Amino acid sequence: MRSLGRSCLLQRWAFPGVDATTFQDERDAIAALLDEVDAMEAKAAELMAQAVEFTRKGEALRGRAYRGACLLEGSAKAHWTPETVHATKHAG
Repeated sequence: MRSLGRSCLLQRWAFPGVDATTFQDERDAIAALLDEVDAMEAKAAELMAQAVEFTRKGEALRGRAYRGACLLEGSAKAHWTPETVHATKHAG
């Protein structure tokens, strides 16, 4: 849809006496708006790609944290009874 609108705008209008009107200026203003839309859409695509990457990195860090917590709990159970570890975990 956007490309159809842009293709209509890219043509210079050849109506008789069009240069004595504001039609070309309005056409140029609309074309500038479409350029702004294109820039915003490109930025949105870039930010969405960053969000995907941040989500992936966050999931990897969450996995590392979970594994570390499990190892730490295992180490604690080697020093204290499982009951003591469980009670301490759920006390605070």
